[in-house]
Amino acid sequence: MKKIFFVIIFFNSLFAGYFNEALKQYEIGNEKKALELFRESCNSDISNCSEIANMFLDGNIIEQNESYAKEFYKKSCYLNDYSSCYYVGYLFLKEKDHPNALKYLEYACNNDISDACFLASAIHYKTYKDDKNYVNYLQKACQKGDYQSCSQIALIYYKGKHKVSVDKYRAYRLFYSACEKGKRDESCLMLGYFNQVGEVVEKNLYMAENIYKNLCSKEYKKACIQLENFYQKVDTTSNQEYLKSKEKVITKSN
Repeated sequence: MKKIFFVIIFFNSLFAGYFNEALKQYEIGNEKKALELFRESCNSDISNCSEIANMFLDGNIIEQNESYAKEFYKKSCYLNDYSSCYYVGYLFLKEKDHPNALKYLEYACNNDISDACFLASAIHYKTYKDDKNYVNYLQKACQKGDYQSCSQIALIYYKGKHKVSVDKYRAYRLFYSACEKGKRDESCLMLGYFNQVGEVVEKNLYMAENIYKNLCSKEYKKACIQLENFYQKVDTTSNQEYLKSKEKVITKSN
């Protein structure tokens, strides 16, 4: 009862009486009445719909029920709360209802929900083997600030996979964005590789070494392996390319 009491106090300024009464009814086991009141609360104030859905989804305040969560997210989605559309799609995906999942996720994606774009891309690839839409929705996710997607699409352009032509310049720009803005370790690692082999950018062994060392210090195992391989190929005490690149970087920083 204490838990419910504090929840009621917290939400009192946000929710109408229907909501508070619904919580009380749910606490005493009157689920049918509670649902009636939750629905009334949703109808009286659209902002309540997603809050009710969140409670049913996370199960912290009331017992988890994904069916009820989907009902209230749907209502909120129809009222143009696009993050709720994402959750409807997510719940359909959990049920393996891919057509409905895609319907809601694409709608949310087209209204600037980046996570929805990413999930839509996964469905297009894994379920429908649709390379064109897989790449399309990854690009949308990246454009909306999902840097994991930027990293994935960069690798596609680098390798020329999924019916996309190789474009290493575009790949580099995407890796750079994912590394600098999104702090994606795998993209930073690729920047190290670009510097090591001199693709797209001027070859700079010292820069490559420092990228690998920085990532390895954060316990990114792939970077530690890459650093070990680097030292097997490059003697940092005598390799002239390395020493010149080191001097260039130090001089520039001064």
